[in-house]
Amino acid sequence: MIIDTCNTLFVTASGSGVVGNTGKAVYLQGIYNAQSSSQGLSLFSGNAAVTMAFCTLPGKTYLPFPMAAAGGLTYQTVGNPGDADLRLVFFWIPGSTT
Repeated sequence: MIIDTCNTLFVTASGSGVVGNTGKAVYLQGIYNAQSSSQGLSLFSGNAAVTMAFCTLPGKTYLPFPMAAAGGLTYQTVGNPGDADLRLVFFWIPGSTT
């Protein structure tokens, strides 16, 4: 699948954050891990404490990750090697796609 338009979110600090706008529907297309080591990542629907997905991203790899979140999408980094090395890019489009 080729998508012409997408938004990006660059993450260079460990912790959690929102992909897109808080509480707004988002469709995640994929995640790029630009660091040389793998990175653990938890994804949550909105601000809920229920994990929708947990993945380990290999280093220097783009992972297609099609996922719709009608109430927004929150991420949390897990066990990263340090903020100096953390470089993630989320590719997403607004609106929930099924």
